[in-house]
Amino acid sequence: MKDIRYKNQRIVHDLKIDPRYFRDLELGSKTFEVRKDDRPFRINDMLLLQSFDVKNQEYTGSTVFASVVGIFGRADHEKDYVKEGYVILSIEIIKTRYVMD
Repeated sequence: MKDIRYKNQRIVHDLKIDPRYFRDLELGSKTFEVRKDDRPFRINDMLLLQSFDVKNQEYTGSTVFASVVGIFGRADHEKDYVKEGYVILSIEIIKTRYVMD
């Protein structure tokens, strides 16, 4: 995939996240996201992670806004550790919004 952005231009990637993983992000015990490498992820891009209940096919209303601080799995020496076609995004939480069930 070709990334046609300018050097310092950021993208906000709007992504769904399973509610069970959302809670770990919110608590700070999960500081990464494993994602298909089907988007032009870059360091300093932003992630808008929205909790999505697959069973009910609906958003829960809880969100995490995070910054990508590292990307693992694209370099040749990293490919032995990450499933082909995926990357591990190291993230830093900026803001959370949790909606009680």
